[in-house]
Amino acid sequence: MKNLLLFIFSAITVSAQAQTNQPGNTSSEVQLNTITTAVPFLMISGNAVEMGLANLGVVSPSIYHETAFTSNAALLANGHQYASANISYSPWLRALVPDMNLVTFSAASAFKKRHAVGLYFKYFDLGNITFTDNTGQTIGTFDPNEFVVQVNYAHWFPSGLSIGVGAKYIYSNLTGGLNVGGADTKPGMAGAADLGLSYRKLHQVSDGFGVGGTFGLGFNNIGSKMSYTNTSEKDFLPMNMMLGAQFNMGIDVGPVRFEHDLGYQVTKLLVPTPPIISRDPYLDNSLPPGDTLGSIGHESNINPDYGQILSGKDPNVNVFQGLFQSFNDAPRGTKEEWHEVIHQVAHEFRFLVKDFFTIGFREGYFYEHASKGNRQFVSLGGSIGVAGFRIDLGGWLPVQDRHPLEKTVFASLSYRMILGPKGPLKRLRFPKLNPAKEPAFTNKPESQVKD
Repeated sequence: MKNLLLFIFSAITVSAQAQTNQPGNTSSEVQLNTITTAVPFLMISGNAVEMGLANLGVVSPSIYHETAFTSNAALLANGHQYASANISYSPWLRALVPDMNLVTFSAASAFKKRHAVGLYFKYFDLGNITFTDNTGQTIGTFDPNEFVVQVNYAHWFPSGLSIGVGAKYIYSNLTGGLNVGGADTKPGMAGAADLGLSYRKLHQVSDGFGVGGTFGLGFNNIGSKMSYTNTSEKDFLPMNMMLGAQFNMGIDVGPVRFEHDLGYQVTKLLVPTPPIISRDPYLDNSLPPGDTLGSIGHESNINPDYGQILSGKDPNVNVFQGLFQSFNDAPRGTKEEWHEVIHQVAHEFRFLVKDFFTIGFREGYFYEHASKGNRQFVSLGGSIGVAGFRIDLGGWLPVQDRHPLEKTVFASLSYRMILGPKGPLKRLRFPKLNPAKEPAFTNKPESQVKD
């Protein structure tokens, strides 16, 4: 029963991660040991900005608030007073499924300059699925769906430090209550929290030239386990840690401003790694060399009828133990532990005219080791905005041929209104790099600004 449910939301949603049988990758070279979690759709941002940057979102320029809900809760507050909203849509995995869709909506506001709050909703429609029994007879059809509702709060300090927290409710209905394998199913529900830190340091080299750096750390989806029956073991949420840095540069040439952002991020799941287990519970040496047997499932690690752990640690632990265990439980040691780290690098170029009209181009690269899912792709995206409205488009180009991520595209529509001491600013639609350089906010030095 559990394996069927894992197949539905991991094999489909995580882009068929077991793409290791590529040319040049033999079984002796790549030993698959992927980490499976419940509701992996939480790891899909959905908004076209972040997806166009190879899912790099733990650091972000101040004109975007969307990544605060998916990567770093602290990014909601960045020293600007604003009100904004975003809606995004993606026909997910069109190379595999014709009717799978991802929709997100977010709204945020920074009031009194230092405080920001936001609301976020993500809905994932997995398309129509036909269920059959062991003989191939149809037992029902259902349109699985999942969603998350989230609220965030962030606080910005004049030093450039921001902190943020988020609370979310997660709902996942994959079977519609069908009896599968003799077990009654139910929707999975869970609660989780995000925690983020951001530090932005900016320096105005001259009147028309400024540089800066942004550093971010995010802990996401830290919450209770999830189950779809009353009898099966519960599964971890995709708890993760993101760490990144970004270089920012702005150049003013008359009414035109050119901006560059170059960022790098690492992402790691904070979930136990499947251990190497024995086929024979009475023989320690029954495992063939190079065979991980991680695909048998977590049940095998707690049921002696399936075998015993030969290397690694028991993954059936509580949430907090799993968080700490995830850093040193890979059955092949430190080398495999490093293979669990995802690398993302991305660049964006924007030019703005009189803070009213903007065009941007972005690109990135996402790398995941072959033994942990082998998602490797180039991301491309662009944006155009006027008077605070902005349209973003993006897509992914997998490195491998015939990859499930082919034809995966994203689109977003957003509006951002910059606020001043007396309400909306008619001129300033897109903020500069450094909020302290915005004369419309205050005539006082930043150190004297009070809430």
